[in-house]
Amino acid sequence: MQEIVPLMVNGGDLTPVQTIPNWNRVPWLEEMVLADVIGTLKSPRMLVTHLPYHLMPSSFFSSRAKVIYVARNPKDVLVSSYHFHKMAIFLDDPGTFQEFNDIFLKGRVMFGKWTDHVKSWRHTDLGDRVLYATYDEMVQEASSASQAKETMTACMENRKETVRSKLLTSRRPTTIATWNVRTMYAGGKAAVIAEEMKRYGISLLGLGETRWLQSGQVKLASGETILYSGHPEDSAPHTEGVAFMLSKEAQRALISWEPINSRIITAKFQTTHKKINLQVVQCYAPTNDTDDETKDQFYNQLYTILQDRKGKDIIILMGDMNAKIGGNNNGFEPVMGREGLGTMNANGERFAAACADNNLVIGGSVFQHKNIHKATWVSPDQAKSLGTPCWMSESEEEQTQDLTTTSLQQRSS
Repeated sequence: MQEIVPLMVNGGDLTPVQTIPNWNRVPWLEEMVLADVIGTLKSPRMLVTHLPYHLMPSSFFSSRAKVIYVARNPKDVLVSSYHFHKMAIFLDDPGTFQEFNDIFLKGRVMFGKWTDHVKSWRHTDLGDRVLYATYDEMVQEASSASQAKETMTACMENRKETVRSKLLTSRRPTTIATWNVRTMYAGGKAAVIAEEMKRYGISLLGLGETRWLQSGQVKLASGETILYSGHPEDSAPHTEGVAFMLSKEAQRALISWEPINSRIITAKFQTTHKKINLQVVQCYAPTNDTDDETKDQFYNQLYTILQDRKGKDIIILMGDMNAKIGGNNNGFEPVMGREGLGTMNANGERFAAACADNNLVIGGSVFQHKNIHKATWVSPDQAKSLGTPCWMSESEEEQTQDLTTTSLQQRSS
């Protein structure tokens, strides 16, 4: 990263990288040489450090400095640190590898325990001033490098101070949508989605099956912010994943957000009513053939979120529920209409029951639409899967006109 960022800042010019020593070009915050070279650095100045978040100098917390945090597999860190200790005369003798392994796991090394260090930078109030990257992904996937470049460029731009606005207002319609994008783990995919989002005039876009790992937020060069949640482990497969893509309007209205797991993410927004907020829950539910234990875990977590709604807050549940509710609403009349597709399957029963238990109405089943607008994809056996509409709280139903979402049409070959 000490080589990549200077190249970006200098527009790809290799001269500084090839002529200025690394420790002078991007000096270490904890080394004494910093005092000698800090005055010679031109803005934007680039510094590097091993310090955990809580040991950063006080001036850092009051600054607008951007941060790129690069994490590495702890096994690699252990081996590298062991050999560095054997090489560096200013460090204690590491002993045998097993002895050093015990010391490393207890955190009795410079800069402390690996897990504490990573967590310290994960749980900060830096907002979109920080970009999280992993060394392993940058090495393994060129697409990750493209994503890193895309987001790092955005992080290095000056962020203008904005006043919080309202997402839902009677002065103009607000478009909220949800798409199953199949993957965002590909170079340039986020930019393509952002362009389509603008073309449709969408203020808040829920994304399913993003395949991004861990959780965080990034800001694209085009101005949109992505809040994402995936598998927490670095070694996890690139599957599942959910996210929100926020327009500048939605960013200003954002109150808070929470990454729940790789299938659920929530966000709260301010509305024009002082006592009513908008809570949006984006989901990527297990498929119909998934084992019951996984489905139970998903719906138990979803119930916890839905039942925690505050007062008169509006709640919208949206995403890819991987369910078919069909057109027969017998027994679920308060929950759904007759505009669904096909026949209700097991996932459809779970979903309809969850809506009934939590006072939700399946908006996409109430209003008449062409069938092509009700299905997001066609399975290999040609059985259409129900589209992913927005679901609103029942108490708000009379106040809400035809609330629908757009979908990317996926067709089997």
